[in-house]
Amino acid sequence: MEGKGSRVVGRLLTTVLFLCGAACLLPSLLMLGGVFWDSGHPSFVHVVDAFSTTPRVAALIGNTLAVAAGTVCVSLLIGIPTGFLFFRTDLPLRGAAIIGCLVAACIPLHVTVTCWMALAGMQFWLGSAWGAAWIGGIAYAPLTTLITGICFAASDPDLEDAAGLDAGRRGVFRHVTLPAGSWGIAVAALAVVVLSMWDITITDVLTVRTFGEEVFTQFQLGAGPWNAAAMALPVIAVGALAGYAAWRHVRRHGEATLAGTIRKAATVRLGFLRYPLCALAVIGFLGLYVVPFAALLKALGSAAGLASAWRATHEEIVLTLWVTPLAATICAFLSVLWAWVIVRGGFARVPAVAGMLLLFATPGPLVGIGLITLLNRPGLAGVIYDSEATLVAAYVIRALPFGILAMIPAIKR
Repeated sequence: MEGKGSRVVGRLLTTVLFLCGAACLLPSLLMLGGVFWDSGHPSFVHVVDAFSTTPRVAALIGNTLAVAAGTVCVSLLIGIPTGFLFFRTDLPLRGAAIIGCLVAACIPLHVTVTCWMALAGMQFWLGSAWGAAWIGGIAYAPLTTLITGICFAASDPDLEDAAGLDAGRRGVFRHVTLPAGSWGIAVAALAVVVLSMWDITITDVLTVRTFGEEVFTQFQLGAGPWNAAAMALPVIAVGALAGYAAWRHVRRHGEATLAGTIRKAATVRLGFLRYPLCALAVIGFLGLYVVPFAALLKALGSAAGLASAWRATHEEIVLTLWVTPLAATICAFLSVLWAWVIVRGGFARVPAVAGMLLLFATPGPLVGIGLITLLNRPGLAGVIYDSEATLVAAYVIRALPFGILAMIPAIKR
C-alpha cells in the first residue's frame, strides 16, 4: 500500500509540474512563435523590420555586451572572495556579514542606481555603459556572495580530509574546495549575465540602450509585440547558449560526492590575516553600500522628504512585501519538482531541460509582453490580468530557471 501511495503522489506532483510548467512556458512560446508568423503563414517580416537599421543594432550589441561583461566581472570579483570568507573561514562578524548580504540582495535596483547618482552626480553616469556595469555589479554582488558561499560551504569534508593528507591546505582548496564551489560560481555568473542583459532599470535611468531596453521601448512605441520579440532574438540566443553551458557544468557536480556525508566542511583558519581581512570587508561594505545610501539620504534633505517619498510609494512597497514572498514560495516548490525530473525523470528529462533553457533565454521584458498579450482581453483572462496574479506569475517565470539550476546538485546528492 505504501508503494502504491507513493506512486499516486508522484503522478500527482508530475501532473502539477506539467500544468505549471506549461503555463510558465506559454508566454515565451507565444512570443517566439509570433516572431516567425504573419498573416496566417510563416514569415520573417518581423525579423527584417527589427534589424533593418544596422548602425542601431551594432550599438545595441556593443552596449549589451559591455554592460553584461562588466557587471559579471564586478560581481564575481567581489562575490567569490567574500563568499569564501563569510561561509568557510573564521572571519570575525561573518554572521553579521551574511545577514548584511541578505539585506543588500533585496535592495531594488532603482534604489541602488539612485544612491550612486546621488553620490557622484547624474551627469557622471549618463550614457555610460561601463557606469551601468559598475552599478549593476555592485547590486548583484551580494547575490553572488550568497550563491558562491553556500557552494563553498557544501564542499565534501571527507574528500577535503583525504586530500589534506597529501596536498596540504592550498592543494585542498585547489583540488577539492574550488571545484566543489565551481558550480555555484557558474550559476552566479549565469544569473548575473542573464539579469544584466534583461535589465531595463539601470540602463533606462542612465539612458544606455541595450537589447532589453530596446525590446521594452519598441513595445511602448506601438511597434507591436512581434517586432519587440524579434529584437530580443540575439539575447535569446546568448541566454540559451549560456544556460546550456551552465547545465553541462552543473549536471556533473556531485558525482564524486560520498553519499551519507552529514558533517560540515572544516572552518579555514585565517591566522594573522583574520582581523586585517575583517577590516577590509568592513571598509568595502561602507564604501560600496553605506556611503552611497547616506548620499541618497542627504539628497532627500530632511525627514520630511523621506516621509513624502514614503507617502508616494507606500502602496507599491506593501504590495511588493507580500507579492515577492508568495512568488518565491511558488518558485521554490516548482524548482524542486523541475530539478527532480531533470535528474531522475527518465524520458521526461529532455523536455524538462529544454523548458529550463527556454526560460533562461527569454528576456524579462519579453515575459511581461507575453503575459500582456495573453491576458489583456475580455473574460476570465482579463480578470487575471487586472489582479496581482500576473505580477506573481512574472516573478515566478523570471526566477524559476535559477532555482532549478540551484536545486540540481542537491538532488543529485
